[in-house]
Amino acid sequence: MTYQLIVDTDMGTDDWMALSYLSRHPAIDLVGVVVTGIGLAHLHAGTQNALSMLDFFGQNHVPVVMGAHAPLSMSNVFPPEVRVQMDAMDNITLPKSQRAPESDDVLTFYRRTVQKYGKVRVLSIGGLTHLAQVTHTPDVYAGIERLDVMGGAIRVAGNVADFGGYYPSNHSAEWNVFIDPLAAQQTLNSGVPMRWTTLDTSYQVPFSDSLFAQLQAQARTTEAKFVLEIMKHMDRSQFFFFDPLAAALLAEDSPTWATRETLGLSVVQTFDEEDDHSGQTVIDAQAPYRVDVFSQVDAAEFYQNFLSVLNT
Repeated sequence: MTYQLIVDTDMGTDDWMALSYLSRHPAIDLVGVVVTGIGLAHLHAGTQNALSMLDFFGQNHVPVVMGAHAPLSMSNVFPPEVRVQMDAMDNITLPKSQRAPESDDVLTFYRRTVQKYGKVRVLSIGGLTHLAQVTHTPDVYAGIERLDVMGGAIRVAGNVADFGGYYPSNHSAEWNVFIDPLAAQQTLNSGVPMRWTTLDTSYQVPFSDSLFAQLQAQARTTEAKFVLEIMKHMDRSQFFFFDPLAAALLAEDSPTWATRETLGLSVVQTFDEEDDHSGQTVIDAQAPYRVDVFSQVDAAEFYQNFLSVLNT
């Protein structure tokens, strides 16, 4: 079976890897990439990078949409030096795409896409600003078969305080939720079928020297060689496969190497400067809807799947 897929992304390092993987996966028909300016890359740079990357992969038929400039709540941002690095794609040079992004706004694009295909799947690997609107628009909601989200930290510490030291008192939140906590809560309240890949499972798949060595020896497709180039440029000592894992769990649908549980979740909205938990994802028995949350993954199986698909 082939799935029509829209990827909603903030165009950071792990997003590039996820798009590379999805470009090669035989079960994925990539029908759109929506770029948010609320996250790792700035909006214009992230959009241009998405266009150039897709063209480089031979996916120049895939439309790219410029999304939000601001979150629904708060004003949380990634450290500026990190954003500049992502804008420059870690100094990886690709031929610049001459395509323009779609003229549609985000909601119009989603509506037009679900009208065309009937049902689509969505992978969110950035903040949930767009999805908060999309999932509360009835005619679009009906066309979303499932939303897969990389975000949240449930039984492990968050990663916000560790990232550049800009939010030193927040040890609970994960960045994709923290960047727009209200959007994350509204998306959870929508009732759209969802599966979440959180830090709990992402931390089970750290960077692997063995994987890197195998990729160096085996990379033969454009996407595999591009991922190898990413790995050469990045700080591999602190990397986890956040977005590639979410992409693989979506594309493989129900892999034997992953287990999941069904939970009610909610997102903390209040800010406390001294002991901040804003953006924390918590188990909530009173949540109006339940979502599937991946709890365990077999790292060796994921690494093998990632390599195999990249070289397909």
